[in-house]
Amino acid sequence: MKYLLYIISAVVLFLCVGCAADRSPRSLAKHFYTSIASAKYDKALAYTTIVDEVDIELYHAIMDKVSRSIESKGGVEKIEIVDEKIFEDGQRAVVTVQITYANSEVAKEYCDVVCQDEKWIVDVELYSK
Repeated sequence: MKYLLYIISAVVLFLCVGCAADRSPRSLAKHFYTSIASAKYDKALAYTTIVDEVDIELYHAIMDKVSRSIESKGGVEKIEIVDEKIFEDGQRAVVTVQITYANSEVAKEYCDVVCQDEKWIVDVELYSK
């Protein structure tokens, strides 16, 4: 019985650690870019700060262009997280993502991430300053 309690405790601990790790800026950026590469734009949208209806329409227009660009490169071969920098305030981070396309082209993207309501989300700025 004592061993069963240890096993159950260990399983619960691993599940809790797994959930906490999945909430990191690194994993969020990976989910975001993987969703875009898989043409799951609404899923990717759910990972962002975009809430305004006009911004959502603009986002979909941008994703149409991104989709054509990805197709022209033969699709996405691999998405790697190269770096993660969390600012001292613990509320902002920048994740460096390396995308390898099927045509062997490699691109680096910098994903701005913010912590809102105790969860990390991609901070999307649709309008240039």
